[in-house]
Amino acid sequence: MADAQTNTEEALKEEPELKVIKEEEEDVEVHHHHHFTRKRRKTVVEANGETPSSTSKTSTCSSTSGETRAKQKKRGRKRTKESQEEQEEQRQVKAEPEPWWANNEDSGPECEALEPGAYFDDSEDDTCNRESRSSGDEQLKWQTRSAPDTQPPALKFKPARTPGPAVSRSSSWTPLSLFQVFFSSSVVGKIVTNTNKNAAYMKHTTTMKNMRSWTNITVKDFYIHLATILYTSLVKLPEEGDYWRECFPFGLSFPGKTWSRNQFQRIKRALSLCDPEKDEENESKRDTPEYDKLFKIKPFFNEMVNACKSHFQPHSNICINERIVTKNQPLTFGFALFALADSQTGYTWNLHIYTGKTAETRKQSVAQTAVAKLLPVSLLGSGFTLYTDSLFSSPNLFKELREKNIGCCGILNKHHPEFPKTSQNDFPSPASRGDIRWIRKDRLLFVKWIDTREVSMCSTVHEAFTGQVMKRPVREAKGMVAKQFSCPDAVADFNRHMIVPDKNGPLQSYGLVPRKRLSPRWHKALFYYLLDLAVVNSFVLYKELAKLKNNVKDVTEKQFREDLCRELLRFGTGADPDTLVEPSKPSKPSEPSDPAFGCPLYYNDSNVEDERKRCRRCHKKTLLYCEKCEVPLCLFSKRNCFREWHIENQD
Repeated sequence: MADAQTNTEEALKEEPELKVIKEEEEDVEVHHHHHFTRKRRKTVVEANGETPSSTSKTSTCSSTSGETRAKQKKRGRKRTKESQEEQEEQRQVKAEPEPWWANNEDSGPECEALEPGAYFDDSEDDTCNRESRSSGDEQLKWQTRSAPDTQPPALKFKPARTPGPAVSRSSSWTPLSLFQVFFSSSVVGKIVTNTNKNAAYMKHTTTMKNMRSWTNITVKDFYIHLATILYTSLVKLPEEGDYWRECFPFGLSFPGKTWSRNQFQRIKRALSLCDPEKDEENESKRDTPEYDKLFKIKPFFNEMVNACKSHFQPHSNICINERIVTKNQPLTFGFALFALADSQTGYTWNLHIYTGKTAETRKQSVAQTAVAKLLPVSLLGSGFTLYTDSLFSSPNLFKELREKNIGCCGILNKHHPEFPKTSQNDFPSPASRGDIRWIRKDRLLFVKWIDTREVSMCSTVHEAFTGQVMKRPVREAKGMVAKQFSCPDAVADFNRHMIVPDKNGPLQSYGLVPRKRLSPRWHKALFYYLLDLAVVNSFVLYKELAKLKNNVKDVTEKQFREDLCRELLRFGTGADPDTLVEPSKPSKPSEPSDPAFGCPLYYNDSNVEDERKRCRRCHKKTLLYCEKCEVPLCLFSKRNCFREWHIENQD
C-alpha cells in the first residue's frame, strides 16, 4: 500500500503544472431592465500552450495520448478562429449611438470575476449592475420635512423687453384689431391667393361636383369664413348642415342668411397655405433629404410664430407643454407641437413642431431639442423659471439651463436613471398623505410627496419645504371634503404656474381641432389650431391692455369671441350682423310667393323624362324652372333651391 501511494504521488508530480497565463476580458451587453453588464472570463491553458476542453479534465491530462492532445489542440485553434471571426463581424456592424450609461463616470467598481471558465447568471448580473449604477447614491439619504435645507441663489431676472403686451398702449384696440395682429390683411391675402390657385387646379381634376362652380374669393370672403368657424365654436349643433337649416328648431339668422353652405365647404376644401406649384415640386422630392415635411404649413406657421413673439414679452415664470397630441394618443398626423407659454397670462409665446430626429439633433433627446428651439435667450432674455412636465424634465438639462441663468422645475419620474436610487430613510409602508422626502445633490433638489399617489419632482430654484400647504379633496362618508396637507414648495409652485397655460390653451377652451369635419388633412388641422391660438392670444392682449388703462370691466373669453365674430362678419359683409336677426312675428296666412321670384313651372308635362334639367344650384335633376329667370331649380320640402338661388343672386 505504501509503495502504491508513493507511485501515485510521483505520477502527479510529473504532470505539467497548470497556470493562468492569459486573462481575457469579454464585454457582453445583457439588456435586463436597461442594465449593462461587463463579464470576465479566464482561459486556462497548459504550460505547453495547449487549451484543455474542460477544467475537469486537468487531472487526467498526463495520461492523454499524443493523438488525443493533437485533436484537442486542433479544436482549440478552430474555436479561437471562430471567435476572432465573430469579433471581426461585430466590428464591421454599424455602431449604434452610445447609451446613456456609456460615459457614466459614477458607474462604481466592476464586478469581480468568477472561477476560471465560469460566467455570471442573469440574477447575479442584474444585481451587480444595479449596485454598480447606484453606488454613488448609497451615500445619500432621504430627508424629512423637518430637516433644514438651503435656499438656492436667486435668479437675476433680465428680460429682453418690459414684460407684457408689446403693442402701442395708447391706441384704442378692438377685438378685431388685436386679432389682425396675427391674421393681418397681408397674411390673409396670401392665403386667399394660394386657395384660389388650388381651387383652379381642383376644379379640373377633382370629382367633387361642388368644386365645379368655384369662383375666386376675396379677403372679405375669407374673413366671413373665419367668422363662420368662430360661430360654430360658440353655437354647438350636432351637424354642420344644421347651421343652414331653416326649419324648427334651427332657423339661425347666421350663417344661412349670409352665404350658402356650398360656399363655405368650397373654401374649406380648397384651403391652401402655400403655393400649390411649389408644394407639388416639394412632393416630387419625397423620400429624399431635400423633402420638407412641413412645407404645406411652414410659410403661415413662421409668420404666426413671429407675430406671437413680437407682440408680447413673458413674465418671470414660463412653462413648456405639449399641444394637440394628448396623453395616450398616437401621433395621428405624424408630428407633435410643443409650446412655450407665459404662466401668468397663458399667452403662447413660441411654438415648435417636432417631426422626429434629424442629422443635427440625432444625439439630442426630445427635451433638449424642444427646449433649444423654444428658448432663444437672445430674444427672450434670462432669469426665467421654466416649469415642465415629465416629457421635458432632465436633471442634466436643468443643470445646463441653470448655468445660463434659467431656473427649472418639473415632474421627474422616480424611475429616471438620474433620480436618486437610495432607499435610506425612504417613505414607510404605508405612507401618509402629505409626507415629504427630499435629497439635495449639488444644485439639484429631488423631492417626493405623497398625494393620492407618489409625486416626484426635480428643481434648481426651490427650497425643500417652507411650510406651504395645499387643499386636496378627500372622500369621506359625507362626500368629497377639501382638506389641507403639507406640500413641498416645488409642487405648490408647479401647480400654480403650470395649470394656467393648460387651462387657457386653445384645445381646453373652445378647441376647433378635435372636430373632424374641420380638419380632413393634417395641415388644415394645424391651421384651425393656430386660428384658435390667435384668438386666445388676442384675448390675453385685450385683458392686459385693459389692466394697464385701469379698466375694471371684466371681459370673459366667451364675450370676447362673440365680439370678434361680430366684427369679422361686419368687416366681411359691410353690414351690421345684428340686422340679420329678425324679430319674431305672429303667424299670418300664407301669401303668394314673391313676384320677383317668378312662378315655378314644369318644363313639359307631356314628355317629362326627356325634359329633366340640372338644377342651377345643386346640379341635381329637376322638372321645375323659374318662369321669370328661366333657370332650372329644385323645389322640395327639404331642399328649396328655388328660394335659396334667388336670395343668393339678388341684385
